[in-house]
Amino acid sequence: MLCQAANQMAIKVVTLDPLESCPASGIAYHHVVGSFDDGDTVHEFAKRLCGVLTVEIEHVDAVSLEKLELLGIDCQPKASTIRIIQDKYLQKVHFSQHGIPLPDFMEIDNLAHVEKAGELFGYPLMIKSKRLAYDGRGNAVAYTKEELPSVVTGVPWEAW
Repeated sequence: MLCQAANQMAIKVVTLDPLESCPASGIAYHHVVGSFDDGDTVHEFAKRLCGVLTVEIEHVDAVSLEKLELLGIDCQPKASTIRIIQDKYLQKVHFSQHGIPLPDFMEIDNLAHVEKAGELFGYPLMIKSKRLAYDGRGNAVAYTKEELPSVVTGVPWEAW
């Protein structure tokens, strides 16, 4: 969608994606095949081809973005923003600190914490992975306390 809008404004967009035939490749000014979570690849891409580097998914290397910012490359959103949205718990903390209404939530790190969440919030209990969760991935619902161990097997979660 970014490429479509940019094309209407005569802005040249160069894309980086691991797939040669990703959706944007057909309408981008230029397409580079490479991994956006590989710091070296992103660094070379940005140094050679970008006036402004932007991302449309948070699954990128925030450390690489910070390094690019230090080199004077304009990254939008900023690496500090990417770090917040990469962690769904930090995202909720940030939103609540800025007055954005949210359901009650808590960070959970172990089975005892998730049991406490069940006591506080009741059932069914929505449990979400803090990282690498989007579009429903990384979400689980526990309908009873007995389901909790099978729902939270070794993944950092939050509950609400």
